[in-house]
Amino acid sequence: MPMHWDGDWLGWTGFVRVDGTTWRWMGESQYGNVTTLQSAEITPTRTNFAFLAGPVQLNASFLSPIEPSDWVLQSLPFSYLSVNVQSLDGQAHDIQLYSDITAHWVSGDVDATVQWETTTAGLSVYHQARLQNPRPMSETKNMGDDSTLYYAMARSPALTWQTGMDGDLRKKFLTDGRLSNTQETKFRAISSNRPTFALSVELGRVQTSASSSIWSIGLVRDPVINYNSPSGPQLHSPYFRTRFEDIRDAIDFFIKDYPNALQRAEELDRKILADASVISTEYVDLVSLTARQAMAGLDITVPRASDSSWNASAVKAFMRDEGFSSRVNPVDTIFSALPMYAYLNASLVGLLLDPLLEYQDSSSRNNSFASPDLGNTVDNRNLGLESTSSMLILALAHAQYSGDGSLIARHYGMLKNWTEYLVTGSLHPKNQISVDQISTDDMSNLAIKGIIGIGAMAEISRSLERGQDFERYSGIVTDLTSQWVTLASSGDRIASVYGDSLSWGLIYNLYADILLQTKVIPEKVYNTLTSWYDAMADSAPRFGLPYDSRSAGDVKSSWTFFAAATATTETVRDKLIKMVHSRADFNEATGPFPLRYKADTGASSANYGQASPAQGALFALLAQNLPLQPIELGASKQNGTQSTSKRAGVIAGSVIGSLILVALIVAGLILWRRRNQRWLHQEATPYSVHPDLGVTQPPANLITNAYRDSPKGSVASSTTSTAESRPHRNSRKVATQSDISTSTLHHPSTSLTGPRQEITYIRREISNLREQVNVLRQSRNGEEVSPPAYHS
Repeated sequence: MPMHWDGDWLGWTGFVRVDGTTWRWMGESQYGNVTTLQSAEITPTRTNFAFLAGPVQLNASFLSPIEPSDWVLQSLPFSYLSVNVQSLDGQAHDIQLYSDITAHWVSGDVDATVQWETTTAGLSVYHQARLQNPRPMSETKNMGDDSTLYYAMARSPALTWQTGMDGDLRKKFLTDGRLSNTQETKFRAISSNRPTFALSVELGRVQTSASSSIWSIGLVRDPVINYNSPSGPQLHSPYFRTRFEDIRDAIDFFIKDYPNALQRAEELDRKILADASVISTEYVDLVSLTARQAMAGLDITVPRASDSSWNASAVKAFMRDEGFSSRVNPVDTIFSALPMYAYLNASLVGLLLDPLLEYQDSSSRNNSFASPDLGNTVDNRNLGLESTSSMLILALAHAQYSGDGSLIARHYGMLKNWTEYLVTGSLHPKNQISVDQISTDDMSNLAIKGIIGIGAMAEISRSLERGQDFERYSGIVTDLTSQWVTLASSGDRIASVYGDSLSWGLIYNLYADILLQTKVIPEKVYNTLTSWYDAMADSAPRFGLPYDSRSAGDVKSSWTFFAAATATTETVRDKLIKMVHSRADFNEATGPFPLRYKADTGASSANYGQASPAQGALFALLAQNLPLQPIELGASKQNGTQSTSKRAGVIAGSVIGSLILVALIVAGLILWRRRNQRWLHQEATPYSVHPDLGVTQPPANLITNAYRDSPKGSVASSTTSTAESRPHRNSRKVATQSDISTSTLHHPSTSLTGPRQEITYIRREISNLREQVNVLRQSRNGEEVSPPAYHS
């Protein structure tokens, strides 16, 4: 039975009529025989079921396409239901199909009056329904009060339709095998006699297998948001409006595009599952479960220009803090979801960051630290360290993995001011609250995030050829990291609070160092943490390690996966994966897979991250080996106006939004153990940004991103620089606590003042160049060598 992620019932019913006998395969109804579930399968884009209905098998597939590199398709809030029937006894059977939805999709306010109409002109027949008095930018029970619901099929002589009370429509189909093509016009409350919208199709005699019948369901809000831009309030509409002004055209296109959308979805599924299968079958399950959930949180939008045309250059993305609050573009959630967006298309990160940076870089928002979300006007000084670190990390990650340096160049001054805030407050966090709502002073996990944030700014400075800033910040990072290791080390572990030998936790913020490939943290710290996680995992509760000794036994799947990605052995990595998988596979819990739950019981409460996009963190293991892209300093803002016939890599479809998506995920989750298909291993090929998105070939003299492999502050020609990928961490050995020392990453001194020091520095640089030449010579001879390293 489809349900909203917070537990409310959503009416969606399906029947198949076989030789005059009706079988119900979806939803709640007193009518029809009950089908028997034969199998269930979840992929990143689809949930597939097979049902036994007397002498036939009915196959139903829910497809919520993911189209990360085509913003028109990605912003279409529609999804597909595909149904086909095959005879099991070799005999021909008379088949009719039926499906309906109720007005409960329109709003959480069931006492509100809803109105509807049916359109039969054009290529499609579709029902649409909305509140009679929509409430713009308002919601009830986590559902928008300004949504329009659509339910559509391609027009054909075999199609019939009807609107009215649910029982009347269903009895009509059970009796006649068709509908009356009539519309009831008595508008009423959602809860009054259940206004229902049905579509039926006659398949005729089916002996082997009939072609698929396709329904399309969509929930459209327009405008999506009232963005308070520096120039004033600005209404943003879904980006698909740049191509489809009339919703009828969008629906006709979406239905007609199903074969192409299915092909793209299958290709994307194969790509993701092949990459994940290299790690484990449990990991395949988890990325399949979370992909749609993470992508459903995005709204890609566009405003109108002064001449009323669509201003595609002002495209922005907005995210609701689903499952926690109603905040918009929550920095902590974007930070958690970063791995998935980086894996699919890092330009999505830029769309989310753009409004945050633009709003805070205006004269009215001149804080020394970053805001935790968009539009927050209260003083969030106690969240300053957390939010500022995340923003700097996100800004660099976007530039590194998209190749677009426009955001960091445009907002460099503000990013630098934020970095100064981290310089003075990172090592000893005081009066700060972490994203986990822990407020103890001297939190080591928060401190190291601030230090990594400074390291991110060092890389930003280097990419923009700000040599003095780079040298200063990289020197500060080296010094602070050395002090942090001393302060945080506690016997065989890293304490979560300096000096508290009883404190412990997942030092998950180290993942940012890995994703950015900055090598701020000594490898021996990772080894020590891996040994500690290994020891703790052996006696851990069923569903995982709490993220902190002060978390009251709460686990976060996102932080568990960040920690897993920092593990230096596959054994420990897989132990952490299995813990999260145990909760995802937990059939005693209701609702979608939450971000936060109890380690011992798996219980989750309201505002525990149900349906949260933060589950994109589970792509951490796929993102950590992505190659860095050369940063194009003059990259223009990407407008996403590429033709749908042009695509980069493997791309696939659009997202319907959290309401429809989560309902499908819940249905699949209940049947998780019925999975019956695994994908074969394939070679992983990371996504690339499409040139039409604005990322063109790198110009000459482009600065490389090889932070750990090239002399700091040096500029490499674009003709010799190559994209760099990080070696697999899990080939490293686990070290003991006695092996921990200060950082082995050294930067050129910022205090070289005399000829002697200058000569020493030049000699070091020459030595480094010689070493890299030797490495190149050895590699040409086919010898296996380690990556070149920088020595001070």
